[in-house]
Amino acid sequence: MKPKRKIISLTLLLLTALLYIVSLLCSFSGYFSPEQGAAWMLLGLATPAVLALDTAVLAAWLAARRWLAALLPLAALIANAGYIRAMVRLPRSSPIVVQPELRVATLNCYGFNLRGDVAATARDVARIAGRERVDILCLQEFGESPDFPADSIAALLARSGLAYWVREGESAVASRYPIAERQHFLFPGSENGGLRADIRIGQHTLRIYSVHLQTSGLHRLRREHLAAHGGRPPLNEAVGVLTLNGALRAGQTDWLRAQIDRSPYPVVVAGDFNETPASYVYRQLQQGLVDGFREAGSGYAGTFELLGVSLRIDFILYDRAMEATSYRTLRDRVSDHRMVVTALRRHPARGQDAR
Repeated sequence: MKPKRKIISLTLLLLTALLYIVSLLCSFSGYFSPEQGAAWMLLGLATPAVLALDTAVLAAWLAARRWLAALLPLAALIANAGYIRAMVRLPRSSPIVVQPELRVATLNCYGFNLRGDVAATARDVARIAGRERVDILCLQEFGESPDFPADSIAALLARSGLAYWVREGESAVASRYPIAERQHFLFPGSENGGLRADIRIGQHTLRIYSVHLQTSGLHRLRREHLAAHGGRPPLNEAVGVLTLNGALRAGQTDWLRAQIDRSPYPVVVAGDFNETPASYVYRQLQQGLVDGFREAGSGYAGTFELLGVSLRIDFILYDRAMEATSYRTLRDRVSDHRMVVTALRRHPARGQDAR
């Protein structure tokens, strides 16, 4: 090999090794709370880009028949297999359903204002709920207008079979089954929160948490900086906002985790986490619960686009006494988020584990 080519090859190999180290650090990002520092949270946010680069580097080394060099990006992808399984799944055959299913959906509805017409957007959401035979619909960032108030939206959903209705603040839950108890909550020291609804289904009670965790703050920062200075905010300000809000989400997650652990009923947690599967938030909330996409999803699970990248930040997690027979991210555009729908049934082997 010529000296110049040898130097280039060695440099590329060193860069591949550096990428492997960064990828390995990304795989541990969910184990550390952003309250302990921003570095792990930023690694979690960077995980999609890092793994995309690993994939490209793997393909390049394989094309060059550099088998040993290809082991590094391959090992990086294997180290992040948990994140990959939470984002991408191969299509699976539909199971034969022998038990009644409960269809749960969640949507950050952006105030029903994606197109500036609350009535039309609310009709679209109700139509989709009917089409998907949704039994429980969790809504975050609920909005209304003087011409089309919350009662009108509730009436639309009732015509889709969701006759029972709870709404407080920016949270709402609509259900085909009676809502026995409800509680609106705000996370300590925050304007974000959600609804807890105990839903009676036959002789059983299911506790639903519809939640909206702290936003990233990037959109607000960009709007404010554009209005004040006519340009994008500097990187250090963006990192500062991400760090602050990431720490707030971590505290909200710990509070919510404690509520879940005290529930006397099987739990479903649905909503906008504003974090990806590489995060501390996801790892903490998934403990003792099942991620429906990992059990029954297929394809790519992105629910929200940020800077041209489709991220998965909306989730449905549920008690291990249940299992999912399907989990879908819908393509309908009724919000800046995608609606997620999962079909649940009592797990035949774990049913005795219900609380």
